[in-house]
Amino acid sequence: MRYPIEQGFVEISPGIELHYEVYGQKDGQPLVVVNDFFSSKHIWVRYFASALSRYKLVVYDLRNQGSYNKIQPLVNSMSVDEHVADLARLLARLGLQQPVLVGISTSTLISKRFAVCYPEQLAALVLVSPFFSPFGETRKKRLLTGWLHLLNTAGPDALFGQLYAQTLSCRTVLEGQDVAFLAQKSVFVNTSSPEQLRAFLTLALEHHDNAEELRKIKVRTLLVAGEQDFLNAPSSIALLARLLPDPEVAIIDFCNHMPYFESQTLFDKALLRFIGQPEPAACY
Repeated sequence: MRYPIEQGFVEISPGIELHYEVYGQKDGQPLVVVNDFFSSKHIWVRYFASALSRYKLVVYDLRNQGSYNKIQPLVNSMSVDEHVADLARLLARLGLQQPVLVGISTSTLISKRFAVCYPEQLAALVLVSPFFSPFGETRKKRLLTGWLHLLNTAGPDALFGQLYAQTLSCRTVLEGQDVAFLAQKSVFVNTSSPEQLRAFLTLALEHHDNAEELRKIKVRTLLVAGEQDFLNAPSSIALLARLLPDPEVAIIDFCNHMPYFESQTLFDKALLRFIGQPEPAACY
């Protein structure tokens, strides 16, 4: 088990604090991971462990997310742009300069917008399983509407079952069997309240996104996606890459929407190659 070298709260507006943790190298270049809407910051140290020998890994819970942050009365009014502003304040308060910013699934909406608004602040951008499509938002909106309806009518347990089936590959579900399902379900329902899930699903549903925004990004960008991603096939990722000025693409075979979980070795290889860190030696 890895323990943070630093942790605490950052006040990003009066009465509202975000909890953060830092791992790895105190003086290393920051690698900042933005939580997706269904996760807790604690899980990312496992999936980004390969970068800890050189980088300062910074993880944090979004506003109204995580065990340390209280649900605020105005949670349903939160927008992607407000989360972008929170991230900007977090980086400023912690003095994090020229980080590599990593967005994952739903948080790619935040990371992409941050890169557009604050290009001079980033060294590079990594978008894992982008939650936007070159073909618009119609299909994504229908998925979100279905998830929100399932949450409201059957609760978090049912929502997790649907997400588990849609975001993992057949191979991973088969290999994990009931043990993996029940373990991940326990974490999900214990760290995500119905109110929190409803707020983030509503945010994503009401947010109007446009993949053309990628044309405004000025920093090196890595797109990572599973070959079987339920939202974007490799051909769609290729179209997204054509909108970027300096893109790299990593498609990971036999993976769906969580390549960092389904194939950590290949995910590490793509990440380390992009950020310029030597790949770890293979162990036999």
